Amino acid sequence: MKKTLVEWAVIVSLVLFLPVMTFARNIGDAFTAVYTCLNSSGSPVTGQSITLKIEKASNGDFFDFDDSTFKNESWTNKSVTLSEDATEHKYFYHWTPPGTETSPEQYLFVYDNANTTYLDHQVKSVQYQTIGNSTFAGGAVASVTGSVGGNVDGSVASVVENVTVANCDVPTSTMGTSNITTTDLDTAVGKLNNISATDVWEYENRTVNLNGTLAY
Repeated sequence: MKKTLVEWAVIVSLVLFLPVMTFARNIGDAFTAVYTCLNSSGSPVTGQSITLKIEKASNGDFFDFDDSTFKNESWTNKSVTLSEDATEHKYFYHWTPPGTETSPEQYLFVYDNANTTYLDHQVKSVQYQTIGNSTFAGGAVASVTGSVGGNVDGSVASVVENVTVANCDVPTSTMGTSNITTTDLDTAVGKLNNISATDVWEYENRTVNLNGTLAY
C-alpha cells in the first residue's frame, strides 16, 4: 500500500523531532541503563542482542568497558551487550562512573538492536550534576532555605529564623539577635562562646538569646 504525502510527513517529523530522553543523577551515582523491545503489536520481544555505548558529550570520548576509562581511540570494548530480564521484559546494564569523573557532565547512552526485524537505534541523555547532599569548601553560599543536615564550619552573616542547635561554638557577634534553642548542651557557656549569662546553668528547655539573656 502506498503511503500518502501526509503519512510520510508524519513519519519524517517523528524521526526528526522525537526528543532524546534525559535523566539527572548526582556525580558518582550508579545508573541502570534499561531498554525494552516491542513488536508491532506492542508486545515485549525477548532473545534480542542489544548493545550499549556510552559517550561523554563534552568531548565525544567513548567509554571503554575493558578498563573503565573514556577515550577517543584504541578501545578494547567500546560497547557492551545488555543483560536480559525475560520476566520483566527488559534489557539492562548497571553502570558506575569511574572515580575520575568528578565534574558535572552529560553522558549519552546509545542503544542498538541490529536485528533486521526490530532494527532500532536509541539515545538516552543522562545529566550528572551536584545534587542532593553536598559539601562546600571555600567560596560563599548566598543563602540557605530549609535545614542543613551536616556541619557549618565558618561564619554566618545572619540568621533570620530560630536555629535549633545540638552542639555549637558560635560567636554571637556574627549572628545578630536571633534565638538559638539549645537541645544538647553540657553547659551553655562551654558550647556557645561569647554568651555572658549569670544563670546559664538553667538552660534546659529554654531559649538563649544571642545577646546573652535568657528568654523565659
